[in-house]
Amino acid sequence: MPHGRAWKVHNKRLLVGEPILGKILGLPSYFSFTRELSEWGFKMLHQAGPDYGCYYHECFLRGHPQLTALMKKTAEPDFYAYAIARKLS
Repeated sequence: MPHGRAWKVHNKRLLVGEPILGKILGLPSYFSFTRELSEWGFKMLHQAGPDYGCYYHECFLRGHPQLTALMKKTAEPDFYAYAIARKLS
């Protein structure tokens, strides 16, 4: 977006049809792409207006690539480790 704080997929068909998702990112579908975004902490903006449908992350800012080093992928919970810890206590 012009302000550099959010970005938008303007053509989902083009993104899915290009080798970007499959060959470069290793993702089979647009749904997988959006799930990855969520795991990396990107939020979809739902307010009406020019930023509707855009994705935002506080460490993904145009002109400041060094901030991306602060981005962390959220780990999936290990439910089995939790159950074992509960039994031990």
